[in-house]
Amino acid sequence: MELSADEKPLLDWQGLLLDRPVEKEAVASVLAEALGIPLTAVQVVDDFMDAVPYPEREVLVQRAHVAGEFPFMLEALVSSKTLGDKDGGLVGDAFCARLGCRCLVSLRHPNPFAYCLIDEPGRRTYVLTDSEAEDRELPEFNILRKLSERL
Repeated sequence: MELSADEKPLLDWQGLLLDRPVEKEAVASVLAEALGIPLTAVQVVDDFMDAVPYPEREVLVQRAHVAGEFPFMLEALVSSKTLGDKDGGLVGDAFCARLGCRCLVSLRHPNPFAYCLIDEPGRRTYVLTDSEAEDRELPEFNILRKLSERL
């Protein structure tokens, strides 16, 4: 799969992979700031089943350890379409800027192995990950090849 020169896939911040583990408090702080919501509106858990419902929550994030170049996965559920539609690139930028990490942001694209690599705020490289590695018992997220770049 290649991306055409004029194609601009949407970046979905609800699926992020980071190049290092991040504490719950840091995840919540970065997301609250990037999404423009109160810190109390973000709940971060290690398993969605551990979530405790409360009325102020707008974002529920599950942290998971995986393997590969990007061994830390964040998956989010949101209470409103408005939050879900926020620009994933800006959320990825916030993680890179605040935590000095690289991240893969899910694309709303037919190929589930296509991601946007953000290795510094504002820098976007569309990449394809290794589909075979992702199917292992402990999924691995490794960049297979670059698709295109937008700076």
